[in-house]
Amino acid sequence: YTLNGFQHVAVSAGSPADTLQLNPSPGYTLSTTPGTVDLDNASGAALIVATGFYPVVQSGPILTVTGTSGADSVSIVFSSANLFSLSVNGVQIDYSTKNINQIVVNGMGGADTLTVTDPYNTGTGAFSPQTLQWNTSRYQIQANQTQNIVFNGSQNDSATLEGSSGADQATVTSSAVVLMNPQSF
Repeated sequence: YTLNGFQHVAVSAGSPADTLQLNPSPGYTLSTTPGTVDLDNASGAALIVATGFYPVVQSGPILTVTGTSGADSVSIVFSSANLFSLSVNGVQIDYSTKNINQIVVNGMGGADTLTVTDPYNTGTGAFSPQTLQWNTSRYQIQANQTQNIVFNGSQNDSATLEGSSGADQATVTSSAVVLMNPQSF
C-alpha cells in the first residue's frame, strides 16, 4: 500500500512473519522496541506506530534485531560468502552482505540464544559474558544482552575470550571453546 497525506498511521501485523519497510526522509527518527516500530517527525510527533511485526529493522546497511524479555532464539546462517539467513524465533528472512554490512542483536535479557554459522568468511572477534563483537571483511556482528552465544566459524578465524569479574570457567576441546560464568550469564 502507499499512503499519502495522513497525519498518523497505526499498523498492526496479522502475523509475526509480516514485515514492514520504512524509508524515513532526513529529519525523521526511526526507533524500535520489541515488536514496535515508531517513526517520528522532526518535532517528535509520532507519524507511524507499527506493532506485532518481525523484530528486525533495516536502516541502510544495518540490521538491528531487538529481542524481548523472554527467551529469544536468533540465528545467522551463511549459505555462501555473501548470502545469509536471519531467523528470529522461527521466522526467517534471507539477506546479502552486498546490502547489509552490520548486524546488531540486542537480546534484551532473558535466556536468549544467538547462533552464528559462517564457514565462508574469515573473521576476528571478542566474546565476553552476554556480548560479541565479530568482524570480517564483509560484515560485522555485535550482540548485547544475549545469554548464550554459539559461533560456528572457519578454521582461520581468531577469537578472544574476555572473562568477567566473577568465577569464569573455560572449557577447551579440539572443536570448541566454552566460556561460562553462571552468575553473570
